[in-house]
Amino acid sequence: TAMAQQRGGTAPELAYSLTEGQNLNAFVRDGKVAAHLLLRNGSDPRILVAFPAGNSGVGLWFEPVARPATWRLEQAPRPVTFADAKGRPLHGIESIATIDAARLAPKQAVLSNVRFLRDYQSVSRFPAEVAAPMRVEGNRILYARDRVDGAPGYSLAIQVLG
Repeated sequence: TAMAQQRGGTAPELAYSLTEGQNLNAFVRDGKVAAHLLLRNGSDPRILVAFPAGNSGVGLWFEPVARPATWRLEQAPRPVTFADAKGRPLHGIESIATIDAARLAPKQAVLSNVRFLRDYQSVSRFPAEVAAPMRVEGNRILYARDRVDGAPGYSLAIQVLG
């Protein structure tokens, strides 16, 4: 309902979610945004957002937790557009999720094409030139980088609410 009100009373072109094994998946397509949010449950939680049309995405892996944890989607992904540090538009999603872990500690973020996200998941490596440093500003954890060719790139912002 909140999304429909923000968009002038219309729902996104496509929006749905499903849980498959340890993965909570949510999909949204509207205007310039088509995204797949994946929240991985278990002892090694992670957040992935893939943008299939651009074969790119962002991922944040967390340190292992003491007991298997479960994500819950509190607010479905909704399309957003904002400017990067150089004023260029970036199209993405925002969402609210909770996890039943006492503490989460970021392990590694990867902001790149989907192949490098998959490589990191399977072999814990990615090319150094696509690394994005972590910044902490208050209750926000931020990662951002341009594409290797200098074009507008990637941004991942996590705001800790509790």
